[in-house]
Amino acid sequence: MQTEQPVEMGENDLDSSSIASDPTVNVAKPDTYKELVEKYPDMRYQVGRACAVAGYTDLYRSLELLPDVSIAEEARDNAPSAKEIYSEIVSSHVRYAVMDDYNRSVNLDKPRPGAQLNGDTVVRSSLDVTMSIDDWVIDNGDEYYNRIFDITEEGDIGPETMGELDPALKPHKVELLYSPIPYDLPTTNKELLIRVAAYHGNIDRYARLRRPGVRMSGGENYYVQRGIYHNSFFAKWWMREVANMTKGGNETGIRMASTRGSS
Repeated sequence: MQTEQPVEMGENDLDSSSIASDPTVNVAKPDTYKELVEKYPDMRYQVGRACAVAGYTDLYRSLELLPDVSIAEEARDNAPSAKEIYSEIVSSHVRYAVMDDYNRSVNLDKPRPGAQLNGDTVVRSSLDVTMSIDDWVIDNGDEYYNRIFDITEEGDIGPETMGELDPALKPHKVELLYSPIPYDLPTTNKELLIRVAAYHGNIDRYARLRRPGVRMSGGENYYVQRGIYHNSFFAKWWMREVANMTKGGNETGIRMASTRGSS
């Protein structure tokens, strides 16, 4: 049995300029996606999402997909020509959560019905936010690398640091802090909304905005514990929720706080 010999690489084969000039995140031509679906039918939702990025409305319709909220959020964030895709999905009587960016999975067998647009999608534009390896080392990388999403499985590390990790709410989105949460959350960084809801122990807002699977971003557990100690009903609610958390880490502090706060 023959084995492949390792390919020797030149000194400059992996320099940052060559990587930057050949980005890994781009869109292909419609025919390429058609061939991909024909060969790999189970990738039809990934192709549908690429259609939302590129604005390939006709190709999207030909896929005959369930109205998936991740594709809707992607379409809303991208090409103006993708607005038709967005409108078709949000106007559906029942919408589904087929794609799961937290677990990097696609649930073709049992997609969740009744889904809302809730800011749980890694839209294409967010992949432009990167941290260089030098800055990652200087900053120790802990909080950055342990971010909620890592859809590229690269820790969001890039040739250079670009964009804001946690951008502030836009002025016209600040009213989300003191208004009822709309059925479909507009495109925004919901991290602040989650923390404020946790800080005040607002069960309804926190339960709606939180990440699925009791995932918490850096520091969120401190806001949760504050809310627990100031709202006994929030503490009672967390006594039930903490059972779903992984042992250790945030679980220990929240379990202790919910026990004390509810007594």
